[in-house]
Amino acid sequence: VTAEVIAYFRERFSNFSIIQECEIQMGTDSRLADIVLRDAEGNFTVIAECKAPGGANYGIPQLKSYLSATDTPFGIFAPRVDRDSWVFFENLRQNRFHQIDQSDFEKGILKEKVEKPNSTVSDNIPSESKYSNVPIGTPNPGCIVILADQSWSMNKDWETGIKAEQVALIVSRAIYDLALKCQRGTEIRDRCHVSVISYGGTVDCVVEGMISDVYASPIETKKVKKTIPDGAGGYLDVEIDVPLWLQPRASGNTPMHEAFEQATQIIQKWISQWSDTFPPIIINITDGAPTRPDLTGDAARAAMHLQTTDGNVLVYNIHIANDGIEEVFPNSNAKFPDNQLANYLFSISSVLPADMFPTANAHEFFPEPGARCFAYNAGEVLLSKMIEFGSPGHATVHADD
Repeated sequence: VTAEVIAYFRERFSNFSIIQECEIQMGTDSRLADIVLRDAEGNFTVIAECKAPGGANYGIPQLKSYLSATDTPFGIFAPRVDRDSWVFFENLRQNRFHQIDQSDFEKGILKEKVEKPNSTVSDNIPSESKYSNVPIGTPNPGCIVILADQSWSMNKDWETGIKAEQVALIVSRAIYDLALKCQRGTEIRDRCHVSVISYGGTVDCVVEGMISDVYASPIETKKVKKTIPDGAGGYLDVEIDVPLWLQPRASGNTPMHEAFEQATQIIQKWISQWSDTFPPIIINITDGAPTRPDLTGDAARAAMHLQTTDGNVLVYNIHIANDGIEEVFPNSNAKFPDNQLANYLFSISSVLPADMFPTANAHEFFPEPGARCFAYNAGEVLLSKMIEFGSPGHATVHADD
């Protein structure tokens, strides 16, 4: 039955994407819808449930619950391969559904696509701003919010370990290095505010505070191996203690939109107190697509439109994987025109300010005009470099603060 529904979607709606076993959020739980049809912007358009004969007793109520939870406009219940047996629904919202015939179903989908405003990526995000690079220091502290995907897919292998464990180590190392950049003598000066939001099933702000407070309160330390020169031309493997601020976890769906919404709330509060600073930075680390790409896009763009007197909030998206060529700071989708996930994350990433190009070049990124704050198929080294570059530590720091 599933294969027949997919064939039908490909025949009638070739400009849409098809996702099998799509994870969706149902309150505090996550479920897998059999098939989801998404438009070019990533919005859910149709959910299809495919059941064996006799499954209508539970299949239709299940489909309706998915439509309500995701606000998806249309649904199909397919109990058999025979298309004449399929039942088509329109979601009237507020738990009201109208059974329609196939012709009205198809017209409704195409009408919905036509009536949506035609917009380009550049229409949805702020254009490149001129940043004066206000020096970051205790009089004008910076702000960084790291969003860490901890959904179930993060339990898969990466390069040297499980994704969730390696991301926790890399993020924690970045916090540690940032604290050292804020150190003067033996004191950690409050030159920036750090937040870490994890999202996987639930969304939790696990770190929030000025860097001195964050540095003083890791959740634990972990022994890791490090290779160092032995002073005689060789190398030694030694164990060192690394403080951890992010607990490795991999469970649930991917409520990325809620993470961006929490980040926006933190930044709004920050800007109300520090309006004349270098703009806050959001770094989103993920290995896949959000559960609700439509809401995620809205939330990311809303965050980008927040601004200090020095410019708009910058949103970086870093996709981690080890199964493709790394793409860093692309200025178009020319290298991934048919990759839906890459196009999506590219579309919700800020334009990299030209003022930051010299620093980017120093990190050996070498962006071109119009580059986006985006990396695709990033490995562990690139993720570390991107966080280092994107953190407030890259900016000039007052020497006498």
